[in-house]
Amino acid sequence: MMTYDPFWRMMDERRISTYSLEVDYGFNKAFIYRLKHNKNMTLSSIDYICDVFSCSVEDVVVHIGIKEAAEVIAWMQVTGKYSQLNLCLWQAADSGDAWLLLFA
Repeated sequence: MMTYDPFWRMMDERRISTYSLEVDYGFNKAFIYRLKHNKNMTLSSIDYICDVFSCSVEDVVVHIGIKEAAEVIAWMQVTGKYSQLNLCLWQAADSGDAWLLLFA
């Protein structure tokens, strides 16, 4: 699972609001929505963010594995964060492997 949490931490550190992203940096609402909700982004979009904020890819997006994703999902369910996402996590009975599906 890919998450844009590093991007939002960077925005907090730089004290840049979502309003500022739209007004001062020209990001449209759909672009901001995709970042907020960990939706798929093209590499050119990530490259654009890196150029605008003079940062590296690791400052924008990070990959988390299945186990970490399960913890994130549990946290989201407890806190009610990202409740608009339809998330499904199940344990494969035979193999014990965790599988994660994210539906738009």
